[in-house]
Amino acid sequence: MQYDNFVMKVLSTANTIGKILLTSGAETYRVEKAISTICRRFDLKAETFVTMTCVLTSAKKKDGATITEVNRIYTVSNNLDKVDRIHKILLDIHKYELEDLEKEIKKSKIVGGLTGEAKQLVDKFSRAAKEKGQPFTDFESEGLLYVTFYDKNNLVYCIPVFSFKDNKKIDLKEIEYISEDAKRMENILRNSNEKRKEIEKDQ
Repeated sequence: MQYDNFVMKVLSTANTIGKILLTSGAETYRVEKAISTICRRFDLKAETFVTMTCVLTSAKKKDGATITEVNRIYTVSNNLDKVDRIHKILLDIHKYELEDLEKEIKKSKIVGGLTGEAKQLVDKFSRAAKEKGQPFTDFESEGLLYVTFYDKNNLVYCIPVFSFKDNKKIDLKEIEYISEDAKRMENILRNSNEKRKEIEKDQ
C-alpha cells in the first residue's frame, strides 16, 4: 500500500506540473517530455498522453493494476515565467525529492472551468460513470467536448457531446467522426480497464 500511495503521489505531482506547463503556453510534446522526466526521476515507468485540454498519465501499482491520473485543461495563456521556472526544476530534477516538487507546484495557481450547457453535460455523464463505479474524464479535441461513456457491458467510449465552435449540444445519433486524440484516449482507458478486470478476476 505504501508503494501504491507513492505511485499515486508521483503521478499527481507529474500531471500537475504538466498542467502548469500546458496552461502557461508550453507545447504538448514538451509537456509529455516533462511528465516522463519526473516519472523516471522516481523510477516510475509511465505512459503519458497530452492534448491542449487534457493531461493523462498511467503507471502500474505493485499488484500490476494500472492507475491513471487525468487532469482537465480549460484555460491556456502565455506565462513564460512559469514555463522557465519549471524548466529550471527539470534541469536539476535529480536534486529534488517528491516533497520538494509538491512544494513547488503549490506556488503556481491554476484556474479555468466549463460553464452553461457544456458543464451540465459533463456533470450528467460524470454521474452516470460514478453510478457504474467507473472512472470519468472529459477533454477537448478539434473544437469538440468529449466525455467517457460506458455501455451496458461497461465498455468505455470517448464520445463528443458539445461543439465549442457552434456552441451547442451534439446529437449522439449524428456522430460520424471521432478525432485521433479521442481514439487514442479511448484505447488507453480500455487497456487500463481490461488490466484491472484481469487482476480482480485473479484475486
